[in-house]
Amino acid sequence: MRVTDNMRVGSALTNLSSLRSQHLRATREASTGLRVLAPSDDPAAAARLTRIQRMQSDGEAISRSLAMGRIDLELAEGTLASSAELMKRAKELAMTASNDALPADARASIADEVASLREALRALANTKGSRGSLFAGSKTDAEAFDASFTFQGDDYEHSIRSGGNSQVTINASGARAFTAAGGRDIFADLEALETALRNNDGASVRASLDLLDQGHEQITRERARTGVQLNRLAQGEEILSELNYLYESQKSEVAGVDPAESYSKLITLEQAVQRSISVTERLLSLSGQYLFSGQ
Repeated sequence: MRVTDNMRVGSALTNLSSLRSQHLRATREASTGLRVLAPSDDPAAAARLTRIQRMQSDGEAISRSLAMGRIDLELAEGTLASSAELMKRAKELAMTASNDALPADARASIADEVASLREALRALANTKGSRGSLFAGSKTDAEAFDASFTFQGDDYEHSIRSGGNSQVTINASGARAFTAAGGRDIFADLEALETALRNNDGASVRASLDLLDQGHEQITRERARTGVQLNRLAQGEEILSELNYLYESQKSEVAGVDPAESYSKLITLEQAVQRSISVTERLLSLSGQYLFSGQ
């Protein structure tokens, strides 16, 4: 009898241990949505799942990089828009001052505002983003334009992967936007306008009007280039989002479990574990009473 009781208790404990293992696995499947939790579960599926997860992780890293790049590009685009507005204001002031009837003191006052616009434009050109100076090219640790309005940067393009072998530029060119590399040295043109105003030189003020137009167009062209890069970046983000959805589908196909079925299985195993615990406790109790009685 004792041997039979011990066998029953041993069998109950073995069954309980097995049910607990199954319950633990079912819990992991329900929480992860995957049936392949270790290579031993399905070596072929595990290897394919690893490849999918590696590609998905790579795509997520590129997405994060694009998100940071988009922040800088949007900041550059907005800064160029503000810069173009300053050039429009300079043109308005020059048109007002081109009137020969305007007295010298009025032109001097306008010259003060032009000087302020020039300083404001330098502040915009020295805007910093997540990587440093937006318009200094590779010289991100320095101001794009120093106090003498000299360009300190270069025309280096910061590019990042946008998926596959594709690259997208994530900075705007300060050289093309503000210096003679883009057509006009805008700061020099504003300085020339200020000088003409202080000298009460109406002819030179009128001559500046076309140059200011060119400067405005120059900044607008660089803003348009930035907009093109933003569109390319957005396309890259959209493609990566679609790929991530595809990877999730592939993971589910290779190693996924049906949510409803997984939940039902988990509940069934929970109930089975509880029943097994009750049976085992009863058997242990009976065995203990039997042994204690000396029968």
